[in-house]
Amino acid sequence: MDELDVLQDNLLPVSDKTPDDIDQRVAPHLEYFAERSNLLFSYHFFSIEFQDDEDLEFEAGDNSRTWRIRTIHNACLNTSLIALRDLDDFFALRNSNTKADDLRASDFGLSHSMRFLADDERKWINKLIAHTTQHGATQRFYRWDLVELISKAVAQCDSFLEWIKQNYSVSHFNTWTAAAGTQSITKAFMKSMLEEMKRHRNEEAEQAGARQPATRSESKSDGDENPNPEAEGRSQ
Repeated sequence: MDELDVLQDNLLPVSDKTPDDIDQRVAPHLEYFAERSNLLFSYHFFSIEFQDDEDLEFEAGDNSRTWRIRTIHNACLNTSLIALRDLDDFFALRNSNTKADDLRASDFGLSHSMRFLADDERKWINKLIAHTTQHGATQRFYRWDLVELISKAVAQCDSFLEWIKQNYSVSHFNTWTAAAGTQSITKAFMKSMLEEMKRHRNEEAEQAGARQPATRSESKSDGDENPNPEAEGRSQ
């Protein structure tokens, strides 16, 4: 059986469908996936837009704009983390608990799971972000390794989009171009995030060196570097 024939009925009932029929049904769902995956970078976009904002240096109680910016900060961090869980769900195979109108990668014909979150990573996103829990009250400043988490998600997105390009030919024009375009944009966002992280680390190193030049024996190893806003996100 052709892989296109195993698409779920809620996405694409296949019975002698032409390429145009398939394209019209599948492309909007793939474009929706692209919108959802872009949410991974919400915290990165916040960091770019507000990284030099002086109001972030004040205590929230002393400056109403600081309160607003920190609220936006937390919302962007939460959005990135929820997007990670959402994509982890998307890459899971359907089971008895899957709702009929949920969208899954398997609905496009993919036959294997591509989940990427470890059980512990998913647990803490649920406990600290998705739900209001007692853990959340005691872990308000929990540090998230966003680069590691988003890197795993982007790798799976890239593999999935490559699979789309290989299994939906250019005769499915809108689907194929949506996959190629999303793949390109996601890679560009990831590159931007890593470059911003590197720039921030370099600035921190220069500032630390200017304050107190370290001798070789005093300098820290790479593994002891202080975390930065791009590598680790935390609520404020």
